[in-house]
Amino acid sequence: MKALIKNLKSMQPEPKKPKKLPEVTPEDNLNLEKSLLDAISANLEASNGSFWKQSNSFAPSSTNQCPRYAVYRFRGYQQEISFLGQTRRLFDLGNRIEDAVGQMFTDLGILVDSQVEMNIHDPAPVRGYIDFIIDWDGEKVVECKSINEAGFAYRKAYHKPKDEHYRQIQFYLLSQNHDSGFLFYYCKNDSAILPLLVKRDDKFIETTMNKYAKIFKVFKDGNIPERPYKKESQNCSRCDAFTHCWSDQENGIPVNLRKKDS
Repeated sequence: MKALIKNLKSMQPEPKKPKKLPEVTPEDNLNLEKSLLDAISANLEASNGSFWKQSNSFAPSSTNQCPRYAVYRFRGYQQEISFLGQTRRLFDLGNRIEDAVGQMFTDLGILVDSQVEMNIHDPAPVRGYIDFIIDWDGEKVVECKSINEAGFAYRKAYHKPKDEHYRQIQFYLLSQNHDSGFLFYYCKNDSAILPLLVKRDDKFIETTMNKYAKIFKVFKDGNIPERPYKKESQNCSRCDAFTHCWSDQENGIPVNLRKKDS
């Protein structure tokens, strides 16, 4: 009989364990978390607004190579800045990464200089700051760029820098009379690093400088290039002179930047 009872018990299903419910964060906690996040973002975004922007030189680091925009920079215009807090944090992260890379070079004992001003005056003014100069098989300029995981993977796979980074370091090589330098990519996702050795390209430098000289002459002559893009294009929509440009009644003159002056 005892054996029968034991067998009957073993055939019965085991009672289900109560399902564990997910923990719910009290509403007060959520409000407190959100208020802190909002306060940080608001503080960072407080530096947004309308500012007068004017420069007396080309910036090789600029991603905006529109000739009309370049003349606006020389003339000066009211710039509207409206970066989100997250964008501001990304800018800050880039600066911190640059500091970390500088410390790496210092620890290796190869850092020669940092934040070296570059000034080219003829045939057009070009100005910028070289991130680092290191002594690695001779002195070399180094331009540090923080980049996301996807961009880093592409640069590593094809061993190819971004176009605007290539243009930037070419001017730095010219200013220091160096034959080569490094574009130093730093992945923001996992801190992977990729130093790409870039050789000086005098033909590229001459072509780019010729373009800058043409734009600068248009400015000195009191003119402005005609708009090279449609209003709906990404080139225009991402430009910080968009509002100023498309409200400007000055149509501008055609400028052939590809044709070399005789």
